Amino acid sequence: MIACHVCGRESPDWRGLHKHIRAHGMRASEYYTKFPMQLRTRIFESVRYELVRDDLDIGPCWVWTGLQSPQGYGRMRVAGFDTCAVHRISYRAHGFQLTDEFLLLHTCDHPPCCNPAHLTPGTSADNNYDRAKKNRSHRILTDKQVFRVRELLSRGWPFERIRDDTGAALGSIAQIRDWRSHMHVTRPCTENEIPF
Repeated sequence: MIACHVCGRESPDWRGLHKHIRAHGMRASEYYTKFPMQLRTRIFESVRYELVRDDLDIGPCWVWTGLQSPQGYGRMRVAGFDTCAVHRISYRAHGFQLTDEFLLLHTCDHPPCCNPAHLTPGTSADNNYDRAKKNRSHRILTDKQVFRVRELLSRGWPFERIRDDTGAALGSIAQIRDWRSHMHVTRPCTENEIPF
């Protein structure tokens, strides 16, 4: 049950709460602005904590386990609006200001992460510079590289070591691990085989 912070009435789910707060003459955006803890609670219900980058002293990622975009970013619907990026919602719900012209850069390089401590605002140019600096260009991995990534993941190798061994970006490794990318690769291709 989810309690309304205005009157204390309990609703069975978030949808019921959104209908109820309309009776107070509030839109969901106004309610969550006034009571950001409610939104943080909703986010925490759909994350798992995972240490993706042990080389940085930034703590664990809050990995969104709900709806995700094809690029791996968490998506969330708030009170009937179109889905929004969870990392942007989380950043604002934790008291940080963010205007629409700014992107949020992940210091952990893990797209489903919504931990505000891992997010810094920046422009598109900042994002491109960060990508180039970290050597995260949008390369296409061969099926052999993808199979090698899966093999190393099954052995429990850390992401950074897999990146160094295969040349795959950390975000690509996470997508391969979660079967959101390269689903067709289940075994290595032989020299004469066409990978379809």
